[in-house]
Amino acid sequence: MDRIRSLGFVPIVTMGSLAADSHAQAVQPPLFAAFKSFCVNTGAGPDAVKPAVEMAGGKPFKEGATSIPYPMTTASWLITIDGHKMTVAAVSSRAPYGPGKTAGTAQCDITSDANEDSSIAAIQNWVGVSPYRSSIDGPNALTFYDYQEQGSVRLPLPTDKATVKSIIEAGHSWNLVVIKSQGMASISLTHMLAVTPTD
Repeated sequence: MDRIRSLGFVPIVTMGSLAADSHAQAVQPPLFAAFKSFCVNTGAGPDAVKPAVEMAGGKPFKEGATSIPYPMTTASWLITIDGHKMTVAAVSSRAPYGPGKTAGTAQCDITSDANEDSSIAAIQNWVGVSPYRSSIDGPNALTFYDYQEQGSVRLPLPTDKATVKSIIEAGHSWNLVVIKSQGMASISLTHMLAVTPTD
């Protein structure tokens, strides 16, 4: 079975001006704190990402929707955390998954225009599973993780294809992409939602 791929949405970074909660940022490196607050604690769901970012001082940036090749929505915000200017984006999609079934994704992306080495190390430690692939794309170093969540525990996906399929269909499968470049970093967390009957 092919590895799960994220939607690949990496927002363009522009300048933000508001600061998030300073206490949280004093404890954790900025991008990791944003990742936990806006992506992890919200389950990457757009309806939860929006209030989390805006309550932290994020300002709406861009939003849009398309129905081609399948329904997808995106919204983004600008925010500054501990002096690190970031763009946070929430993406949702619904696509056919075999006869009479639909599969959805909820995706949370954060791009920072600062050096985020300490945050990337914290995120890689947080995910707790080995990457399935790493690559270089021009100036960018990309690392890809697939894992399952059972409760609050993150586990590697098994090698058995049928078991992986059942994990995906039950909505327990996640994908994390870490992109690192000189002076910037981007994190993309995608939740493969449970397969449901087509409306």
